[in-house]
Amino acid sequence: MSKPKRRECVRDALKCDRLKDQLLNVICVDDKCEPDDYSDRDLVSEAMYMLSLYFENGTLSRYEYLGEEGPEAKKQARKEVRQLKRFISKWKPTLEREPSKLGCSKPELKQD
Repeated sequence: MSKPKRRECVRDALKCDRLKDQLLNVICVDDKCEPDDYSDRDLVSEAMYMLSLYFENGTLSRYEYLGEEGPEAKKQARKEVRQLKRFISKWKPTLEREPSKLGCSKPELKQD
């Protein structure tokens, strides 16, 4: 079986390690859907939310970013921040509406 053809925004989102993990292992599982079911706005919103966690006191992402979880975790966190910033800077200007600070919302059920 071949891989589904994904939209460019989804392909770019899945290049961000932390966003890919969040989408494939948490959000899509909870919402029982696929990454392509989310709008570009949802994907950017989730990326912005994930990025904010690196700068919010008391989060594991913040501890990783500061190096409190070890040098390898710090290196990975810094890489993930760069990936998220790059994704956001590319896709945020293409949106018709501002992204949500709360992350993505559950996609509406598609009518066939």
